[in-house]
Amino acid sequence: MIIGLTCLFLGAAFAGARAAKRVDPPWIHVFFIIFIFIYLTSCQSRDSGPIDNLCGQEPCYEGPFDPPWVSAYHAGLRLDFDEDLTHDNRVLETDNFLIFSDASDDWAKIRMGQTAEAALVLIKDLFEVSSEDLGIRDLSSKIRVYSARRNPGRLGPRSFYNGFIMWAYDSYTYATPELIPDITEHECTHVVQFRLGGAFSRVWAWFCEGLAEHVSNGGPYKVIRCWQEVDDWRQAPGHVNPISIQYLEQIPDYDRIDWQRREEYYPIFGVAVRYLTDPGGHGKTPVDIKNLFIDIGHGLDFGAAFRNHIGMSLEYYQDHFYALMQAFLPASCDD
Repeated sequence: MIIGLTCLFLGAAFAGARAAKRVDPPWIHVFFIIFIFIYLTSCQSRDSGPIDNLCGQEPCYEGPFDPPWVSAYHAGLRLDFDEDLTHDNRVLETDNFLIFSDASDDWAKIRMGQTAEAALVLIKDLFEVSSEDLGIRDLSSKIRVYSARRNPGRLGPRSFYNGFIMWAYDSYTYATPELIPDITEHECTHVVQFRLGGAFSRVWAWFCEGLAEHVSNGGPYKVIRCWQEVDDWRQAPGHVNPISIQYLEQIPDYDRIDWQRREEYYPIFGVAVRYLTDPGGHGKTPVDIKNLFIDIGHGLDFGAAFRNHIGMSLEYYQDHFYALMQAFLPASCDD
């Protein structure tokens, strides 16, 4: 609305200035009328056009058309991420999120808010938790999303207790917006893990990343479908038993080629968690997983919580992992 009125004022002032300077031929007046019409139409489309059609093929949260915008400085809001990030102080508030950005247009922030809300609905339904269970009670406790139009850093999207960093829909550097909903589900799952279980380091990396991969159906990575793929993975150089990975840095060569190693290891982490929760596998439920994280949040170590809620020890799962995968998955992806 403000942009539209500004365009109207500038267009009228420009035409008035020409009229006051001299009397132009009639064709000049026609030209300026057409020019002002096109200019105002362009301004109006910048103001509200993209917001009319935000929902594509990805999951989409149908929120209010005219969203509330918050001045982070006036409201005393901080990102509270372990990152040196700046934002434009035009923060979008949704039911559960605050969308910060370095330079995103309004329509891209709104679309990010819709995507984040859709992801959280999926996760809350899966684990049977409410916003209050996740500590979301007022403006200051809402989940922060930093929607990066510029490069979000070497590591790309990542999560913290208070929220996560994600590429913006109008990013200068990321040209695959159709993957943003899946990656948002992955990162939002990590935030739920943080809020239920406390410090991320309390839970082994294979389980944290595997659960996020499982919830997001693989995100940007492939989904392992058969035993042949697991067996091929096991025999590839630089691969160790995934259940042994407590920290990502334990993955061979992770510091040198972390993105390649993520692409290699995250799918095997995902199928490791899928086995635990699949009725055709170990048969545990998402609520069992939720209770595991809650116990960790109350101070229980991961090994004990895993044994209590999954029904086997980490040592047993590691020792029998490949045999369990062979029994769980079809032999060939053609089956």
